[in-house]
Parts: sequence; C-alpha cells; structure tokens
Amino acid sequence: MAAGPAQALKDGSQKASGDSIPSDAETCPGTDSCNSSPRILPLADADCQESGALCEGTVHIGIWAVLNYQMRPNASDDSLALNPVARLVRNARACGLEPGNNMLDARGFMLVEHETHVQDFDNLAEVQQVFYKEVQDLCQAHIVGAEKCIVFDHKRRTGGHAGCWSQRMQTCGMEATTPHIGSPPTTSLGYGAIRNPFDVVHGDYTKTDAWRRLRALSKVPSSGETCDFAPQLSSIDLEDIVANKRFMILNVWRNTDRHNALKRFPLACLDCRTVHEEEVFEKPSDGSFRVCDGFADHPDNYVPTKQCLEAMERHEWFYYPGMTCSEALMFKTFDSTDRQGTAQACFHTAFSHPATKPDDPDRQSCEVRVLIIMSETAATN
Repeated sequence: MAAGPAQALKDGSQKASGDSIPSDAETCPGTDSCNSSPRILPLADADCQESGALCEGTVHIGIWAVLNYQMRPNASDDSLALNPVARLVRNARACGLEPGNNMLDARGFMLVEHETHVQDFDNLAEVQQVFYKEVQDLCQAHIVGAEKCIVFDHKRRTGGHAGCWSQRMQTCGMEATTPHIGSPPTTSLGYGAIRNPFDVVHGDYTKTDAWRRLRALSKVPSSGETCDFAPQLSSIDLEDIVANKRFMILNVWRNTDRHNALKRFPLACLDCRTVHEEEVFEKPSDGSFRVCDGFADHPDNYVPTKQCLEAMERHEWFYYPGMTCSEALMFKTFDSTDRQGTAQACFHTAFSHPATKPDDPDRQSCEVRVLIIMSETAATN
C-alpha cells in the first residue's frame, strides 16, 4: 500500500516516509525548568515519561505519533491509499479546554464527565435500554438550545491492533457481498457490531449522507419484513426540521473498561478551525464495502460515501490521555448551520500511541450516534 512522500518532523521539516519519528526521548522546549534552553529528557527524568512525548518542564503537552491520512485519488487510479504522517497530538487536558457550546461549535469536540449505569456494554439490550437514555440526557444537558436528542446507532470497538487496510475497511463497514452476520433482529434499534479500532483519519458523514441519514429516521427500516417499532421521526417532524430547524449529528465516544484507563489506540480529534474546505474530499463507495449505520441491515442505513482529508502541517490534533469510563468525548459529525466560524464536522482517528506497552489492556470503547434537533432560535443564534 502506498504511503505519503514525506513525514513532518518536530522542527517543521520533512522526513521521508519510512523514517521513524522520535520515540526514545522527550523534547522539552526552553522553560525555566529546562534552564531556558532546549534539552532531551531521559524517560525516567520527568512526570511525562511517555515515549515521543513533548514536554514543557514536567507538563506533558503532547505526543508525537503517526496518523494515517488518505491520499486523494488521481485520474488514473481512484483507489484510496494511506498517507502515514508524523504529527504532534496535543494533550487536551494540559490545554485547559473547557466543555461548552463554544468549545463544540469552535473546535468541534469536548470532553465531559459522565457516569453510566451500564454493567455490560456487550449486552445489546442493556445498551439500548439504559445507555441510549443516558446519552440523550447527557446531550440535552450540555447542548444549549437542544430541543430533542435521538440516539439512532452505536458501535462497539475492541482490540489491540487495527489490522491491514482491508481489515480496517471491513471493521469500519461491512463487505457488500457477505451477509451481515450478527445483525440484530428488526426489533432492535442500533447496529451493535463489535469492530476493531479504526486508525484512519476520516469524517463520519458528507453533507449529502447526513441529510440522507436524517430522512432515513422517518422511515421504517424494513427490507420487506414486518417491523414492530415506529420510525423515530414522523413525516411532520421531518418536514419541520428541513424547513425550520438546525440539526446536528454527534458522536458520543467513551472508554467502556471500568478497571483501566485507556492506553491503547486512543482517539484523536482535529481542531475544526485548522481545516480548509479545499482539503476535504469524498470517495464514493465502490460497492466492495458498505458502512451500516442505524437500526439494522437495510439500504437506507448504508453510508455510501467516505469523507477524507488531505494532510496539512497546519492541522492541530488533540487527545485526552487516560480516558476513564466516567468520561465521554462528544464531537460533531455534522452540523446543518452555515454560520461562519461554526464547526461543521470533526475529523478524527484512533492512533497507535508510541508509549503503549505489550501488557497494556486492549481498547474497549463504545460510540453512539445522536441526532440533535435544535430549537428555531438556536438555528439563528
């Protein structure tokens, strides 16, 4: 699989793909605790002891890691190839990023405290009956102007590796030629398949797909079979939202391991303010893979387009080290507003943390998709 031609290094220069990034020491820029001059800290010499970590004194301000962007297809080859690039992923905890609508609307993501009563995230019924209501209440509490919050899907991810490219795509979606083994019955809301971490930079929805997802929620997800539950939106609701309302789709992401902070394959979010529109590109599905998103295996629940991003040095990435089961990371995957300066969608990716140890537990996470319908006044504020 082709890789990008170069990787960005800490000093802003480029290094050919295949060369390693710094991983055995920490660069500490000039501060009082660094004797006002740059130096290299031994791994056991400071509180921020992570391989590849960037420090100011003993404050861990970020980690250098490889992020897998995708290369824009050309006229002769429309396939997507990975472009692994070294980037600083900043420690959001050290940046004082406070949760709130300003954070979500400006940067596209925020971390909040959130306890859950779910005991077994592998229990589909418990997740749907308990966790969905908890997430709806969470969104209602933290998003000013939210009129209604509807959970329509969740995905579980676990594992210690992301796999090769074809495995990545299979765990992101489903092979079109293979039956969706493990699909829930039509009486279940949410497609709860367990997948590997997905370590490719991506957005969840294009604009077209987001509007398609909204309209799909007003339909019964049936393939000719009888379903015994109603659509989550009525046709009247849909018409009102399309004509009068702002809506968002959020991803609410959390570590589900009650005993361990997350160390393997954390999630990085890209500050939306550092993305330019011309860097974003779409890749329609070629039919080899389908991403299933929603109630069950049904054509209206397929997301047919991949949202991709070209690698740029200006991109500013953030992550929250050591996320626990009592925290939730909320980030936008679509916002219908066209208000200037408002984040539309947050690109994100799992990444291999260079400080991961062989005995660190596998990642266990759950992500929930939520439709947020804003009040009419929120649409213009």
